[in-house]
Amino acid sequence: MSVTLPSLDRYRALKVEMKNGLILRPMQYEALERADTSGVLLDIGGGNNSDYRRLLKCERYDSINIDPRIEPTWVLKVGERFPIDPGSYDVALSMNTFEHVFDTALLMEEIAKALKPGGRFVASTPFLYRIHAHPYDYYRPTGTWWEDTLGKYGFGNVAIQPLTWGPHSTALCARGISGAFKGIRSELAILQDLLYTRLRKGRADSLQQQLATIPVGYFVTAAKR
Repeated sequence: MSVTLPSLDRYRALKVEMKNGLILRPMQYEALERADTSGVLLDIGGGNNSDYRRLLKCERYDSINIDPRIEPTWVLKVGERFPIDPGSYDVALSMNTFEHVFDTALLMEEIAKALKPGGRFVASTPFLYRIHAHPYDYYRPTGTWWEDTLGKYGFGNVAIQPLTWGPHSTALCARGISGAFKGIRSELAILQDLLYTRLRKGRADSLQQQLATIPVGYFVTAAKR
């Protein structure tokens, strides 16, 4: 599992996407913009009003959500089957949705069925991140869970990227930011991590191994066999 180390230039780019003072979403969007989302795409948990919609490179966009305010193609309840023909999509995308689904086996079955052979799965979930019910928050999948689960449902070429900036910003994401001076406290945590990684730059391998164990989330890609 590869980790992208922090840098000042990278932080300047990520800061544009930072709305709540936490660094998870900016790192997710950074990874999503680099992912291959071309072709016909099904967004599970998205819709036309999703913040990341502008980052997608797809030729056609369909979506499923429980919330009509996100303007999905289909409004479904959690656990409902997808109203689509098997093998209809080149890409299945899921951003910050799996942690809110109790029966992930059914969800994985529906995603695998929706994709063409060779179709791409792209997903991201939080890990060391505060509980955020929408309407419920069930669990935090690890990289190993993703690898084994995707293999079970017929996916290969699994790539798992731990999303981590450093120990101080991870701690902030895990506990959340409350009270005054949220922006300043977030900036301090992120800059502390920049200094921390700069001081350990000579030991890049051990630093990468350490950061991989404290991710605020994961970004996952795979291909249907």
